[in-house]
Amino acid sequence: DRMSYLGQQVTEMIPELKTKQAETNALPLISIYDSPLSMREWYRYFMSEVKSGEEMLVWSTVTGWQSLDSEFYDDFVQFKTSNRITTKVIAPETQEAENAIQKYASTYQQFKLIKDWWQTPAEKWVWRDHVCILTIKENATNMIVIESAAYAAIERFDFERIWETL
Repeated sequence: DRMSYLGQQVTEMIPELKTKQAETNALPLISIYDSPLSMREWYRYFMSEVKSGEEMLVWSTVTGWQSLDSEFYDDFVQFKTSNRITTKVIAPETQEAENAIQKYASTYQQFKLIKDWWQTPAEKWVWRDHVCILTIKENATNMIVIESAAYAAIERFDFERIWETL
């Protein structure tokens, strides 16, 4: 009879607990990749999931990932181009960025340069509900991916406002 009583209490508590439960999609999923080699996992995931015509927004230092893992990066850019993935890149107004434009600009990869840039080895990419924050500096190279529709919407909003002003 005690089990029946406990079962009844649990049943009565369920509606109250549900009101306090966060929606699963409201909780961000955070993944950390601690090296360039492990970062490839996310890029492979992207290549397996992305659909033609999707968009990626990038804050790029142009000296980061491209120089660190250039062969893989070149393959990644080629994949995006051949699959018609539109990429908008905000990069610092530097000679390296000019060189990257010559090498990577296409119908699907557009660049805009900014004079007053963040001047750190950090980059950021937004795709779907993923916000990827990269720090690229020798032993401190890592990537944090935050999967959150709400956070990605804020980042997309900020990116588009800056893109429009450049």
